[in-house]
Amino acid sequence: MTNKDTVDVILADYDDNRVKSIMRKLQHHPIIRVVGIAHDYESLMEKVTSLKPQVVMMEFSLIDITAIGIVKEIEKLSLDVKVLVVSDTIPENLKNEIITKGVVGVIKPDELENIDIKSFFTRRGDFNTPFQDKQSIILTYNTKGGVGKSIIAANLAVALKQSPLLKEKKIALVDFDVIGANVSTLFHVPDKKAMAKNLFYWSELPEDIKMDDDDLESMMVKVQDGLMILPAPVNYSYSSKVTFDLATRVLKILKNHFDILIIDGAPNISPTVDAALMYATHILLVTNTERQSVKQLIRFVDLLTIQPMKQDDLSNVLDKTFVVINHTQSDNTWGMRAVDISRTINRPLLREIPYSEYVKEALHGNSNLQAFDLSNNSAFNVEIKKLANDLVGAYPSSMNVPKKVGLEGGKRGSLFSKLSIGRE
Repeated sequence: MTNKDTVDVILADYDDNRVKSIMRKLQHHPIIRVVGIAHDYESLMEKVTSLKPQVVMMEFSLIDITAIGIVKEIEKLSLDVKVLVVSDTIPENLKNEIITKGVVGVIKPDELENIDIKSFFTRRGDFNTPFQDKQSIILTYNTKGGVGKSIIAANLAVALKQSPLLKEKKIALVDFDVIGANVSTLFHVPDKKAMAKNLFYWSELPEDIKMDDDDLESMMVKVQDGLMILPAPVNYSYSSKVTFDLATRVLKILKNHFDILIIDGAPNISPTVDAALMYATHILLVTNTERQSVKQLIRFVDLLTIQPMKQDDLSNVLDKTFVVINHTQSDNTWGMRAVDISRTINRPLLREIPYSEYVKEALHGNSNLQAFDLSNNSAFNVEIKKLANDLVGAYPSSMNVPKKVGLEGGKRGSLFSKLSIGRE
């Protein structure tokens, strides 16, 4: 016979070590009683049905379903069971989006020992994602080239610049791929202008320099919708001189002038990437579905896991990393599923960016087109805006971002939206 104040809980996580850690944190809790453990959709729903707990505590994603999908499955069974996400890796804007879908809360494992579990019993998410009024530095990265880092970075930068909530915010895109210099190509910046205004010339500026906005922006290039970009050099002798110290100096100066920075990282482990990792608030591990692209990110994550970077500023790099799958290139027979990619890399999946015929034509066909799919009814554009919302709250649902239309080319939608409707 249990005390009437006891709260029965099922723990759900694909990682046994995390389950054991949570069990240790809850073992002395005065009212929480763990009655079951599950690792996937089937085992969780079986235990929910038979044990009828008051709360499911789970990582946002299991192997085959998200917490939002579990909420919907529980609602179908008309059970009074709350779903509480326990995770270290969910960004603030995504937390709020999760709660709007019926999850009662998102907490960190360290908060479990003193959790007031009953405070979640009457909660039901009903608010929109707010704009986070703090500086954001967003890095797109993969050590493999050709996965769409620059496409994601450029389109994300334009989407942020177009957000009605960010009209007063200063936004810049920085090209740290000093060998590829793809950003200036995507925006059709003439080589002469990229030669005159690029990273290399910032080497002469002291990092504590005081300049007004006009002076600073005179050293950059204004492009789509007034977005400011700082190109990479288009000259190898200059590119080879872009060091860690120079990249750090550039970021320190830009941080004093811009509210949001998007950094297109180099497809390698390089001095500019090291600097970007140190300053980034969000690191988007961009990959397509090819196994070699995914394998490169596995190596990067393993490197951080096995040999943590010594600099204090880089000690929490993994906590800032999220997976973005780019479907701009057509999937092939050997392409991996989104859920397998996220599990293999072992980092949370934010978004899948669907295929866009327009972007493909801009990249491979009509050289006069800029590779920005800005059509409101484009699935590509909708998902880019949702990514912007995940990161800084730029397009909350109250702004009526167009609902996703059928994905061009039959590509899969985001894991977040796909799995939120359960196992359909």
